[in-house]
Amino acid sequence: MGEPFASLTSGQQVGKYRLIESLGRGTSGTVYSAVDTFSGREVALKIVDPRVFQDSEFGSARRAQFVREAALAGRLIHPHVVTLIDAVVEQDRAYIAMELIT
Repeated sequence: MGEPFASLTSGQQVGKYRLIESLGRGTSGTVYSAVDTFSGREVALKIVDPRVFQDSEFGSARRAQFVREAALAGRLIHPHVVTLIDAVVEQDRAYIAMELIT
């Protein structure tokens, strides 16, 4: 996918989440520690690189897959699986908030 998308910085707001710091980057996005400004809960926030969905050949299929996987993951309850808290898919961005394991 070429160069990584522009990094977000500490203190920036993504939806209702305020970013604290970057935890890691993968091929499809970056994970940050963040705070839910509504509940005050600290979460792991995976922000998908917008180019993942902009691909002319596979973009819409990837978006649909992201939505299906988020919906399925949100139903999982198990002590060895991170809990999915929130998932947002908009035209220009997508992210998943998960339980932060420290």
